[in-house]
Amino acid sequence: MELAALRGMTHKDKIVHSTFLASVGADHFSSDVAKEVLAHIKTQFQDEGKPPTFRVLVEDPSLSKDARQWLKESPGGISNRQEAKQILKNLDKYRQIRAVTDILYDTQEQLQS
Repeated sequence: MELAALRGMTHKDKIVHSTFLASVGADHFSSDVAKEVLAHIKTQFQDEGKPPTFRVLVEDPSLSKDARQWLKESPGGISNRQEAKQILKNLDKYRQIRAVTDILYDTQEQLQS
């Protein structure tokens, strides 16, 4: 799902990639590689006014080798706006679950101290 969201940010449909870029932050991702790719896409968008194409992203030497390989192994991208909305909804749900889990772990640590 994280890969689908990142690929959505490189989608040729401006509404799809703009929606992802505006709605998704680092806290929506659990892996460091996904966060690296997100930061790279957002930086390029700020610098050039458009996100990189997926092909350019996969070949970009400024991304770590692990990030490029992770992207190369990704399944196909988002096919339509409805699918994009569903992925955003799921990413947000998992973001909220991670936040609650973090609170629970912090509370447990405080109680054990």
